[in-house]
Amino acid sequence: MKSAFFSNGFIDVKVEIDDDEVAFHVMNYLVPEEGGTDNSIRYMIKAFVGKSHYEDRKEKIDDLMGEYGESIVSYVIRDKKCYYNEDNKTTFFWEDASILMIYNEDKKGLFIDTYRAIRQIMISDLLNRGGVIIHSSSVFIGKKGYLFVGSKRAGKTSSLFQYLNDSRPDVSYGSNERTILVPDNGRMFMYGWPGTAFVGVGTIKSTIGLDALYDVHKKAGETATWLSQHHLTNNQYIDELIAMEESAYNVQEKIWLTSNEIAFLTGKKITNHGYLDKVIWPCLMPGAPQSIEKVQRRMDDEVITELNFFSDWLGIRKKTDAKNRVILDTVLEFPQYEIRGGKLVAKIDEL
Repeated sequence: MKSAFFSNGFIDVKVEIDDDEVAFHVMNYLVPEEGGTDNSIRYMIKAFVGKSHYEDRKEKIDDLMGEYGESIVSYVIRDKKCYYNEDNKTTFFWEDASILMIYNEDKKGLFIDTYRAIRQIMISDLLNRGGVIIHSSSVFIGKKGYLFVGSKRAGKTSSLFQYLNDSRPDVSYGSNERTILVPDNGRMFMYGWPGTAFVGVGTIKSTIGLDALYDVHKKAGETATWLSQHHLTNNQYIDELIAMEESAYNVQEKIWLTSNEIAFLTGKKITNHGYLDKVIWPCLMPGAPQSIEKVQRRMDDEVITELNFFSDWLGIRKKTDAKNRVILDTVLEFPQYEIRGGKLVAKIDEL
């Protein structure tokens, strides 16, 4: 059995997988903690290639929907609460309140539902603590977190890639699209939502260069080819984008990249969590000189409250009192800066 620890900063999930190939891709997609943490092991997941003796479903409870629209049936058999993903043919059951068993004869299906179960547990725990999901990108400099927020096309992902492409060795990837904020003893905890990032062609072209995408899925371990809903990038498409020259900046289609692929392309590490230091409002203006202004703005419009894309199919999420207003008021106490221009990189840890 291959084992690893995954952490959301408050609790750890110990994961044991009986297949080396499945284990590699799970640990390549959701980055485990190096050496574990000092947090308590709240849950354990055991994943097996094979059939479960709980396949014979009885006493159906409910029809559920998975994170990507899969049909999941919940049922009880032999006093165990079980789930069956009818699309992936995966069986889950709680051995007890903290041990989740996962079975699938298909390795790809087992990989998909194991990483989704890990993500369900870690994110549900943060939401249970009153966490708020912010539409944002983020980087870490050491353990200090920097949140890039703003309207569509403001430059959140461009900021992310410019910082990752910078020569500073202490910058690491946090997240793209979503970050969870959780108040923690006077500080604001940040957790980067693990998953696929959708990156604009122009962002890639202006930072790491489109030619860096050649064979990226293969070079980064081929985990992207195991994902069920992932638009893979082939070399022919990259050739077409390069041939477009400056007009490639007008391409609306996004490039789909895993966190591991972004780390590979930029030569930077991934940091799963840390504490907020500053909020940055980027304003990408290609060709314009850089200007930095201290601001104070609310992030109400950046809060993601509709969670249809992240259904509670494992049934571990609690109904918590809405704390969005309290968290957003607290965020106002942190320094905020607007960075304008074509170059969005600044020594934000020194501002």
